[in-house]
Parts: sequence; C-alpha cells; structure tokens
Amino acid sequence: TDAAAPVSALALGQVTSGLRLNLDAATYNGSTFPETGCSITTWTDLSDASNDGVLSNFSDCSTSSGWNGTGTTEDPYRLSFDGSNDYVALPAGLTSGLSTFTIDFWVRTTESDSSGTFWQRPALFGMDSAPANSGDFGINTNGGYLGIWGGLGASEGGVVSTSLINDNQWHHVAAVNDGLTAKLYLDGVDINTSIPVSRGLDVYAFYFGASNDVGSANFFGQAEFAQFSFYNTALSLAEVIQNCYAYKD
Repeated sequence: TDAAAPVSALALGQVTSGLRLNLDAATYNGSTFPETGCSITTWTDLSDASNDGVLSNFSDCSTSSGWNGTGTTEDPYRLSFDGSNDYVALPAGLTSGLSTFTIDFWVRTTESDSSGTFWQRPALFGMDSAPANSGDFGINTNGGYLGIWGGLGASEGGVVSTSLINDNQWHHVAAVNDGLTAKLYLDGVDINTSIPVSRGLDVYAFYFGASNDVGSANFFGQAEFAQFSFYNTALSLAEVIQNCYAYKD
C-alpha cells in the first residue's frame, strides 16, 4: 500500500504525549532545510527532550546519501541512506531500560538484500547486544519484506511479515511495545507481525539506517527517512493511525 508522501506536520495532529524524539527532515535544525547535501551532521530533535540524532558517513552529497528534497508531494524533504555506511546515532539515554515504547517513522526504500540470520538483515532501526535475551531490538527488511526482531523475551528471535515495502513508495512504519508484545503497523494497519516481550531495552544506543552492533554500525539498509519519532509509551492503534494521517499528504 502506498501511504502517499509525508509532509512536515507536528502541528497537524501528531501525538505528543510521551514523545521523546521528533526528527523532521523539513526542519532538520528546527527552522529550515539545509542548503547542501551533507554539510549538516546533526538532526535536531523537535520535541522538548533534546535527543538530537548524529549523522555519520554521509559524504557522497548525492541523491543516494545526504539531505534531499524540495518539499513538494513528489519530492519531499528527506535524509537518504546509501545502504553502504550511512547511519544516524540516537542518544543511549533515549531508550535505555524502557519496557514500553513506540518507534514511528516515514520511510521509502528499494532494499532487496536478505539474510538467514534475523539480526543481520538490512536494518531500518536497531541495536544488537549479547547475550541473546539482553534487551536488544530492531526493525529491518528481508528481501524487501518488513520485519521485527529482539531479545526482549525469554529468548531472542525475529519475524518477517508478508508486507513488502521496497516498492519505492513512502510508507508509515510503527513498532509498538506495550510490555507484553512488540508489534508492527504498516500505513496505519496492524500487519500481525510481533514478538513477545518481558524485559526492557539494553543500555546501548540505537541507530537508524543501520544497527548498533555494540559500538560498531553494521547491517546497513538503503532507505530514505522523512520523519522519525520515538515515544516512551505504547501508542494505541488509534494513535498510530493519527500519526500516519498527521504526516500524510
């Protein structure tokens, strides 16, 4: 399903309760879109929590790596990841120890790589630590299909959905952990893809565009992100839908 193109829309109805990170490519530094492709290496958090994202390895300054877009429906503002070495690091304090949370973002990708090992698949968001049930977690793709994995339960495991997202269309993705189950939503719809939960997140920082393999970025995924949010609460289905439509053009 093509959820249409995202627009900058904090004031248009995005859920704000529990919001601890809000990154919007249209206002990368809180005011304006960058003039050059890679010169800006901080993505300013627009929430009141000051959890800025830090860009790494965006050196190509091209349509495949760096800031892009003109702000139109056809060409929205976005940060492009080449799937080779680009990633954004988030503060460890944003996620450490949380037992309920929501990750919420707009993404466009053509990534088609796959792996038989669930935590080594192209990452959209993730952190991998040891042992197997250490509190690591990730959202990734496998052959273009959206998936979720983690060590938030008695053991570590991953699930791949039947939903393809590598169609070069914009999609709204949300992962909601209510303390018992972490499940995926795609374009405001529960896609019946989840993992069991019984523990909080580990202390290490999370990356998006790659997975933080305990201090080393790995398992890069080709993607473009227009917006990325993190909540310290589990959003309801109604709130997930609200966020989807808040940014939908």
